[in-house]
Amino acid sequence: DAAITDAAGLIDATTVEGAIDEVFGTGVIPQDSRTVASLESYLANNAVHSVKDYGAKGDGDADDTAAIQAAIDAAEAATNGGVVYFPPGIYNLDTTGLTVTTSTVALIYDGAGHGGDQPHGATLLYKGTGVALDVGDGTNPIYRTIIRGLRINAENPALSSATAQGIRFRDARYHRLDNVTVHDFQSGTGIEDKNETTYGANGLYTNIACSTTKNPLVIDTNALTVVGGFFGGQGGGIAGGVGIDFGVNANGCLIMGTDVESTETGFKIAGDGIRVIGCRSEYIGNDSDDYVFDILAAAHQATILGHYFATSEASNVNVASTATTPVWF
Repeated sequence: DAAITDAAGLIDATTVEGAIDEVFGTGVIPQDSRTVASLESYLANNAVHSVKDYGAKGDGDADDTAAIQAAIDAAEAATNGGVVYFPPGIYNLDTTGLTVTTSTVALIYDGAGHGGDQPHGATLLYKGTGVALDVGDGTNPIYRTIIRGLRINAENPALSSATAQGIRFRDARYHRLDNVTVHDFQSGTGIEDKNETTYGANGLYTNIACSTTKNPLVIDTNALTVVGGFFGGQGGGIAGGVGIDFGVNANGCLIMGTDVESTETGFKIAGDGIRVIGCRSEYIGNDSDDYVFDILAAAHQATILGHYFATSEASNVNVASTATTPVWF
């Protein structure tokens, strides 16, 4: 737009709002900070930090761990939190991975996360056996973390490590994942969201892809909503792998419009009030003791509605004889 030429005053409010949403993603900058006058004040106290300003190369060769962590630390130190921005590139992470321990931090590349391995995306390439991106310290709740548009890939030894994880949330509240891809954690876990020492709740995942991973999504928290996306292992399912695994602390979670493929078990449910609505499964398991839905004894009031069972070598549903009042529609 020709109006975006002079930040001193030639941008009208409507154009500013559109430009902010285009660069930072819809909803990252609050509505009351979207005029020229208020944006300057907002950015002073909610700084936007490009990882390249802290020394990250994004060339697929340099170790960018320390530079990215420095950008995260700076965002955490801002008065009201901050945004960590990833320009397109491939960012190598060493064995330590990255940590976010302070509330109201956003990590974004405002592009197609599912195409993040392409030249126009931002990919974090993890080479450790721990956690690539660890959100929360496991002792205190962490609020309003946003991760948008990034791709996290595993590279040896993370490819073959049972302890390797792409993203881990611990005691997170009101957090969001949007248009994020986690790929190739073949023996480990893609995304884990759990209560560790306190109460996590009210997360929202939209348009997530987690593929070629033993356990794509592990949920052990409260009131998490997942809308859309793909969660898959690889042909025939990785032994012992579960597409979406609801632990005993998973309460009131909702999964809508997702696709689970090529895992030994499709959905494992041990929590209370789990709802799986309008989802699809394909190529689940190889044996008669593999299931698309495995409802464990600890489960209460599981609801499965409008599920599409595509090609599957597994039995469709197993309900433990001691499971409490499962509900089917």
